[in-house]
Amino acid sequence: MIRIQFGSLESGLRIGSEIIPVFILANKQNVISLNHFQKVMSFEVNSGFELSELVKTIYRFSSVSNELLNSISNPIKINIGESSAEDNFIEVIDPKFALAILKLIIQAKNEGYLNLSQLKYANSASTLLEKIDWADTDKLIEEASGYTIFKESVIDSFAKKLYEEQNDEAFKWIRTLPNLFFENIFEMIQTDWAAVYKNPDYSMEIIHNILFMRIDAALFSEMRTQIPKRRYLRKNKKEQDLELPKLKEYRIAIESLIKASGYNLNIFIQLLDKTYPKQKNRTIIKFKNPPKLNTISLSSFDKSLKILLNVLPIKRA
Repeated sequence: MIRIQFGSLESGLRIGSEIIPVFILANKQNVISLNHFQKVMSFEVNSGFELSELVKTIYRFSSVSNELLNSISNPIKINIGESSAEDNFIEVIDPKFALAILKLIIQAKNEGYLNLSQLKYANSASTLLEKIDWADTDKLIEEASGYTIFKESVIDSFAKKLYEEQNDEAFKWIRTLPNLFFENIFEMIQTDWAAVYKNPDYSMEIIHNILFMRIDAALFSEMRTQIPKRRYLRKNKKEQDLELPKLKEYRIAIESLIKASGYNLNIFIQLLDKTYPKQKNRTIIKFKNPPKLNTISLSSFDKSLKILLNVLPIKRA
């Protein structure tokens, strides 16, 4: 049984007055609740006629992949409760299959394969295609499940703890670095967001070594005297570029070295030492805790998240 890492029945993608709960599983897969998806599709929960039956009906007249048929006939089951009771399990599917199903139903309508009573499903499918930005479902699921806020909390903890260690305003600029920068480092040191949340010390030590031990004095001074802008959600969903130009250049160079090293930490450090040697008179930070990969349940974080996280609208104006 695959565990849930992020998400709950109380948060998800809003379609009018309905919500489709979304989850990120321990294997990093993004999924949506099949039952709620069916409900938004106008299927009655206890009607005895489910989405899988409609897909099988369309299969008689149209080309449907075996992978799609299997996703709806044998959906993933996940446990959303604390016990193994049957009512704690729900069925979920990958959003790519949900999108394929919507397109399949609309195609069946256009080709005349649906009867009069089935046309309502095609209308619901059209609404879902319009209301959800299917090209960006991964981002929507990360936001709705709380994963985005979780990542922000990890990065914020870096900035706070490093500031506590050296009382240096420059550390506040950590918050402006993109998630991908940290994910490249996490991949190199064989850890992930969940493990770093529980034990951030080693990751902070690496980040401090990579950034603050090596950037030149002029950039360090600029980071100390300028205040980072606050991050906010733009209506057009464009990513904000909050980095200092010189810091961004350095960050991009570091990412290139990580890729050139094949994500091997020892090789990377050798490349880093040659390209960007440590600056003199910089204070070295050494934390006690060694790295440890830990993918434990984050239910305690999810509980506190409910206070902060509202159900997200699907499309912004």
